[in-house]
Amino acid sequence: MRTPTAKGLGSIGTPRFCSISNVSRALWPGASTTCFVGSVYSPSVDLETGVPTYAYEYEKAVKDKYLVSYHSYETKLKFLEEGICYDDLEEKEEFDTLFPDTDTIESSQLNKFIFNLNTIDTVIRELMEHGIKIEGGDKIGKSIIFAANQNHANKIKERFDVLYPEYKGKLAEVITFNTKYAQEAIERFGKTDSYPQVAISVDMLDTGIDVPDIVNLVFFKKVRSKSKFWQMIGRGTRLRKDLFGPGDDKKEFLIFDYLGNMEYFRVNKNAEKSGIIESLSQRIYKLRVDILYALEQNATDQDYVDEINKQIKEMSDYIQALNEDSFNVKLRLKYVHQYKNPDNWRNLNEMDTHYIKDELSSLVVIHDEDTQAKFFDRQMYMIEMAYLNHYDATSVINNVVAIANELYKKQAIPDIARNAEYLKCAKDSDYWKTANYFDLEILREKIRGLIKYLTKIDPVKPIDTHFTDEIIETKVNDAFYNDEGLENYKEKVQHYLKAHEDDEAIYKLRHNQVITPDEMKHLENLLWIDLGSKDDYRIHFGDTPITRLIRKIVGLDRQAAMAEFSRFLDDQSLNSRQIHFVELLVDYIVKNGFIEDKKVLLQDPFKSIGSMSALFKDKMNIAREILKTVDTFSERL
Repeated sequence: MRTPTAKGLGSIGTPRFCSISNVSRALWPGASTTCFVGSVYSPSVDLETGVPTYAYEYEKAVKDKYLVSYHSYETKLKFLEEGICYDDLEEKEEFDTLFPDTDTIESSQLNKFIFNLNTIDTVIRELMEHGIKIEGGDKIGKSIIFAANQNHANKIKERFDVLYPEYKGKLAEVITFNTKYAQEAIERFGKTDSYPQVAISVDMLDTGIDVPDIVNLVFFKKVRSKSKFWQMIGRGTRLRKDLFGPGDDKKEFLIFDYLGNMEYFRVNKNAEKSGIIESLSQRIYKLRVDILYALEQNATDQDYVDEINKQIKEMSDYIQALNEDSFNVKLRLKYVHQYKNPDNWRNLNEMDTHYIKDELSSLVVIHDEDTQAKFFDRQMYMIEMAYLNHYDATSVINNVVAIANELYKKQAIPDIARNAEYLKCAKDSDYWKTANYFDLEILREKIRGLIKYLTKIDPVKPIDTHFTDEIIETKVNDAFYNDEGLENYKEKVQHYLKAHEDDEAIYKLRHNQVITPDEMKHLENLLWIDLGSKDDYRIHFGDTPITRLIRKIVGLDRQAAMAEFSRFLDDQSLNSRQIHFVELLVDYIVKNGFIEDKKVLLQDPFKSIGSMSALFKDKMNIAREILKTVDTFSERL
């Protein structure tokens, strides 16, 4: 293996910019083409794709008829509520046969590896009998069933085909991250006149799809993430004209809930908000973005230049392959168009890495049937990142060493025998002390194809049961909305920042100093974890960078502002009106933190003493220097 001189690379910066929130996208899918300013709907205003002016609350959107509301059927099934108890069953013989060592099956075990067919059948029949139908009531409308896991999804599909054989397996389809040609399946589901009518999903369809025809959502799993819950509900909120015939539009959708989710979030309006689970493809892509950024910081010889060119091609190819007709892609077209161009991957800065990771990574699907090989890739990329940025990766290295040890024992397999030298290196702990990035990449490429030969641990075998479940109760409830507490977050942020101006990072921003990556991470944790969530931030502050937001709220220290403008204030060649103009600049920047748009210079209080061009007509060189100084305050943020 080649061993070029190891390079010392700088640390990867942390993201600084936010954009439209996932919650906003879920509840307001039209954000790419319309503008909501305060409470006024303004379709004539042309915004950048996916960048709204303000969040538009779901309840308000429903009242203004830009989204549709829902009713919920909240059903308690005995087994899902209480578990399966031997003493309560008529099918005692079956229970004795399947579970001889216990007399109780906990409800938490259901739909993990124990699938009671009658329970599943009940949920399916409830949807088919009570769900919203189309074509004069002859066909169930487009529906999503949120399943607990892949086995659960497969079992629901199996029962659909048994219960409704007349559809010949076309009525329902499993669409998950494990589905081959998943995007094609999503596109079929999205067509009005095409089967399937029912999509059975595990995470994949919880967010990010645009199917206005959806009229039924079935919660067949427990959800406790507030942001995810509302995103899931957002799948049904889109308007759809003429869905039931000419002039008969979609007016609402139905939610069927069997795990108490509606009740939980109705009672716990301030429930913990947890992040959305990222796909393996997304996590890998984000790692590769950071690796490319690190490589570009130290491209000092041809080896690095060649590797960077290779990485740029691969990473931009993923963006070029995106389907621009997809609604989720349309929301981010600005970034898709920017980063499908390989030239825009050269000399990446922190802003670039943020936009790519935050806006585009979720769209990328890395197609590889060998999921275990993809997991191995991720581990190796994590090690590469650690090496490039000089931090410890011992725990991940130990995992790879263990894998190499297991594979090395299987040299009777020709593929493994051919790559034995690489496995020998990988299982030697001393090797990792001297390996460099290029060594690691070769190791990854050689070993990933061998992962399939590892002995797989047999999962717990799924068990089908045929016990008779029963409905304890069903309640039909009106919609409730997710508007509570939004203002509280904004007020909380403003109060905290003003009360903690001596916090080191906040102090630096107030005094016009550049903060470190660690201080940036501290501020992200403060605003996105301690005081609320990233979704809360995006709803209230859109894509305003954290540093700019803080400066806007806390302002700028007067002495720091005066220091930047002192050479103009002390300039004896300037007259009193010109000096006064500079003093007004200082006052404005102290109060507002910086000048975001120089149009303010045409307004009061500046307008009252005349335009800048008129004031400085005989000293335009000084005027230009003043404007450059104005720019420095925002450039440092």
